[in-house]
Amino acid sequence: MKATLVLASVLAGGVLLAATAVHAAPPAKGWQSTLTDPTAVTGATIQIIKASKVQIKVGSGNVNFALKLNGVVAKLGGAPDSSNGNTFEVQFLVNGVTHSKDFTFNTINGKVDPTTSKFSVSNGDAATWGSVLAAGTPIEIRRVRVIQNATGEDFGVDGITTK
Repeated sequence: MKATLVLASVLAGGVLLAATAVHAAPPAKGWQSTLTDPTAVTGATIQIIKASKVQIKVGSGNVNFALKLNGVVAKLGGAPDSSNGNTFEVQFLVNGVTHSKDFTFNTINGKVDPTTSKFSVSNGDAATWGSVLAAGTPIEIRRVRVIQNATGEDFGVDGITTK
């Protein structure tokens, strides 16, 4: 009788521990990626020729997005780009559903305008996330791209470039 009670207690404890471990996402406080040329030819008239990146970090009650562009130049002639209304788009998966968030940014002399390079989205923004995010909700980053306003075409995507 005592052995059965002990075995039942051990099994119940193991099930509780396993259930707790299955639902806890590993902590991932930030994500970053380099930006490179799109793999297919686009109609963009600008390109990135220097190291650039995107960063996403978790804040208290929000998710912070940062775009760092350098060397954005005209494809013809190589003049540094200064343009308004470009789009920084992040595609992500939350609770099995794909969502996208667009941010508008400007470039000045080939770099992202610092006043349009950082963006914060509240965990409570159900329009972005599909629902209010509880603490510990994982967000899977699927795609990042930067889109030229003048052409509507990608001029940068997250990825790597071979040597």
